[in-house]
Amino acid sequence: MTTTADPPRPTAPLRGTGFFRLWIGDFVSNTGSSMITFIVPVIGVTVLGLSAVQVSWVVAAGLAAPLFVALSAGVVADRADRTLLLHLCNIGRLAAFVLVLVLLLAGSLTWPILALVLFVVGALTLLYESAMAAAIPAVVPARSLVRANSWIEGGLSVTESAGPAGAGALLSALGAPFIVAINAATYLFSSIMLVGLPLGRRPDVDEAATSQRGILREHLAEIALGFRLIWRQAPQRVVLLAATVYNFFDSWILAVFAVYALQILDMSPTLLGLVFVLPVVVGIVGSVFADRVTRAAGLGKTLTASFGLIAVAGLALPLAGLTSGVPAAVIVSVVFAVFEICIVINLIIGRTMRQALFPAQHLSKVAGTARFVSWGVDPVGALAGGAVAGLLGLQASVAIGSAGFVVCALICLSSPALRAFRALPADA
Repeated sequence: MTTTADPPRPTAPLRGTGFFRLWIGDFVSNTGSSMITFIVPVIGVTVLGLSAVQVSWVVAAGLAAPLFVALSAGVVADRADRTLLLHLCNIGRLAAFVLVLVLLLAGSLTWPILALVLFVVGALTLLYESAMAAAIPAVVPARSLVRANSWIEGGLSVTESAGPAGAGALLSALGAPFIVAINAATYLFSSIMLVGLPLGRRPDVDEAATSQRGILREHLAEIALGFRLIWRQAPQRVVLLAATVYNFFDSWILAVFAVYALQILDMSPTLLGLVFVLPVVVGIVGSVFADRVTRAAGLGKTLTASFGLIAVAGLALPLAGLTSGVPAAVIVSVVFAVFEICIVINLIIGRTMRQALFPAQHLSKVAGTARFVSWGVDPVGALAGGAVAGLLGLQASVAIGSAGFVVCALICLSSPALRAFRALPADA
């Protein structure tokens, strides 16, 4: 399918829409979350004394929520009071990490408890992100969505890379409990930023039809609608499949990489954190130039090229195992930087495509469906990475997981529909 568009109208300014308050709150809470993502395997190894397999189980628990609740999260977010739902998710996550902090300080934290807390937090985060998927178009004019999403993904790039870098330094200086406390506080700040924003109108719901058909049947019907909406868009299907494969192998690497870096590459926690500094910079670059790149090359070709670069960089990751310390950190940092710039551009395009192509009242369920498919494989990938590490060793697990990124590129290259997809429909 080829989609063409008339020359776009000038983008409307984001200032004065409330978007930047939304962005700041999201940025701060994402920073805390990325610090926790980094610190959990480190806590597992250095505090709880876990093996690589046990660490992979904890990581998998944190990634498992999409497999169980993503579909329902999207439907609930489309039907609930958006502002109330966002606040409840923040309060729940705050309470969960306060519990972890108390147990950590008391010396009573165990890996099953940590795994359970991470699963609950993952479920709440899914609800939060599903509501946010529709919150952005609620405050931003349609013709400024690419620009707004560039801010969102640029912020995510910074937090996902700067969070671990900061956590590595803070871990050495102040310890794990301090990082857990910071993360808990970020959710409170996020809720403060949401106060007064025009997000909370409850969507119109046909209560009579729901009552007649039954709540469960209506819920399942809306879940099915999310799948149908995505399936009708051929480029979306291909991108979703490629993203699913990427997430599987990314989770594979994530589950074992901290142990691999600390034990095989001989990195300190501080050096491991510094690995993510370069990805911060290139992620910002990707968010700044995403609009220009996609306008010049087209959406489909940009997505295909980005997955191709990820495949090449992935094949280079095992080379870090030939050295150790700083040289290994440099190789890993460069590989992760290539990953980051490509994924930032992919996410900007994917988010904007959904917001432009699907009706506003279905945005959360479409986002929930996409997360169920692409994020639902995360725990499977994490468990696979840990299992291979237990059977064949950490280096073999990293090598196999890195080679898997080639499949993403092959999926995109095999789709004429994706390569022909150049631009979004013209603004309404």
